[in-house]
Amino acid sequence: MIFDSPVQDLASRISERGGLARPNLFAVTFNGPASINPDMFLVNAICESASLPGRAISTNEHVTTKHSTKTPYTFINDDITLTFLVTNDFYIKNLFERWMKHVINDEDGKIYYKSQYASDMTITILSLDGKMVHKVQLEKAFPISFSAMELSNTSESQVMRFTVTMTYDNFKSNTTYFTLASSLAELKNALSFPNPLMPSLPFSPFGDLGDQAETLLAGLKSELAGEMSAVLNSLTSQIRDKILGNAASITTPYEGSLGSVISQISGKVTNIFGTGLGGTVNEAATQASQTVLSRASSTIKGLSG
Repeated sequence: MIFDSPVQDLASRISERGGLARPNLFAVTFNGPASINPDMFLVNAICESASLPGRAISTNEHVTTKHSTKTPYTFINDDITLTFLVTNDFYIKNLFERWMKHVINDEDGKIYYKSQYASDMTITILSLDGKMVHKVQLEKAFPISFSAMELSNTSESQVMRFTVTMTYDNFKSNTTYFTLASSLAELKNALSFPNPLMPSLPFSPFGDLGDQAETLLAGLKSELAGEMSAVLNSLTSQIRDKILGNAASITTPYEGSLGSVISQISGKVTNIFGTGLGGTVNEAATQASQTVLSRASSTIKGLSG
């Protein structure tokens, strides 16, 4: 593709997709076992770095008559690492040590059931204005290791850091930039938010995920309101026209048939009883016909109103 103005055109294309993502705007949210009860405000504040999970497809060599090809048979998800700054109360280190005790107790060697220690974890990528644009949800995550913390007399100007490795069953990725959604599947994917049971993050740059969800939904309603209203009005008009058309197709031949019946009755009555009594019967039949047609006309007006 040849651009007339490469720099401007490229900038426009990037701007249409919300700009370039920043690796320093992220939030990590998890609950852990019930007894952990993490302070997510503090956890996010001291989380220095995190990694989005990678994935590799495992293959076997399939040999043909000419050359070998790779045949997939499974996939492998990479573990992720989280690095935290350490406060003087060693809060984050104690937090993950307690979590690992729920996996396997280092005192008595007891191994717990996975349902007792695994917890979903969400890593959220944010835009410059603090709105959620992408999230990765780790299913049934739990810590499997933390690295040694080096101490040194030569590190007077440095702060301590704690790095933990998390494993999980699988992960799901969702992007919330729904203005680019072009299908129902993409729209559904864009409107998938973090677990509502997880704590909110009420500070910049993380923003409040709960408020962001409401903002996104409000924006979606606003965008779809006009289009949906026009579609519904069009459907209503089509349905009304069909009803009126069907009503007219029924009452018009009915009116003609009713007149034919009255005419036949009038002729036979006149032949039998003469013009005197025949005229009285004809008048009564005409009044009945007018009543029926009047009710049919009222029904049509009601449908068109």
